[in-house]
Amino acid sequence: MTWSKLSIVIFANADPGACVRILTDCERLEHEDLEFEVIMVLQGLTGKVEAVLKDYQFSFDLKFVSVDSTTNRARGRNLGVGAAKNEIILFLESSLEISPGLLYRHLEAYEDGATAAVMGEIYLPAFVKKNRWFRFLDSDYRSTRRWAAQAGSKQSPPLRYVNTSNFSIRKAVFEAFDGYAENIDHHEAEDIDLAHRISAQPQNQIHFEPEAVAYCLHNSLRNSLALKYEFGKEGIPKLLEAYPELYPVLPSRFVKMTGFPDVSPLYRTFMNLLFVGPVFFMARGVRLFSPEFVAFRMMRYMLQAESVRGLKQARKSP
Repeated sequence: MTWSKLSIVIFANADPGACVRILTDCERLEHEDLEFEVIMVLQGLTGKVEAVLKDYQFSFDLKFVSVDSTTNRARGRNLGVGAAKNEIILFLESSLEISPGLLYRHLEAYEDGATAAVMGEIYLPAFVKKNRWFRFLDSDYRSTRRWAAQAGSKQSPPLRYVNTSNFSIRKAVFEAFDGYAENIDHHEAEDIDLAHRISAQPQNQIHFEPEAVAYCLHNSLRNSLALKYEFGKEGIPKLLEAYPELYPVLPSRFVKMTGFPDVSPLYRTFMNLLFVGPVFFMARGVRLFSPEFVAFRMMRYMLQAESVRGLKQARKSP
């Protein structure tokens, strides 16, 4: 079989330790009969750091693209794709550990000509302490895994489930959609933006491949709530401005917004009760002691409540 050639694009800070770790992981990738390259788009890359990284010997072609500290991930990735020479682009993060068969799992999906992109699975590494929060992240109740079990992976996942940290795409498709929107610089929002533009064309599919596995040390619950707040405050307004049709699938539907239709009054009332302070804190307690299916639903409400709070704050801002 003839495999497509692949370029791995990694946008990161120029931390030598993190860079060497992800590059060593790339060296361990199974790639018999494959041709791939790695493009590191690095913020704050100095001549000294570049010299350190070039002292390591890798079996793949390695390129460095230097950007300043104000460059967001969307622009950094766009620059990385611009420097790539191969037909499939795979986006990774320096915080990931990747399974040896990752490249084959992504490339196998492109045998279907309708596959425009492939979204891989991200698990917790085995050494992470499995408290309630981390069990939620790695559970079959997690949204993407539950969707895959119910619907299969032969169709695009819901937009709000898309994660482009273990995500590949045909370079021609990426360029046809002008890559990432550089003005949408919150990671969750930029993921949704790209996925929406791809999936809006009926001939394109984002294939979910649960066996394309990467491992990542996830954020704590505190940090995850803060990121959800930022998504509501910074990301959702930009998405709604660009794509009003996304209103029904974003947390914005729980906020009274001028120019958008109301959801069911009963449903809005129910969600607003969950999103007020006392119930929110009660949910934090419920998720500690209740059965899994209840606990994980409470966690989803907690995260969504932070997005709603951020959007409400954005509406108050001048």
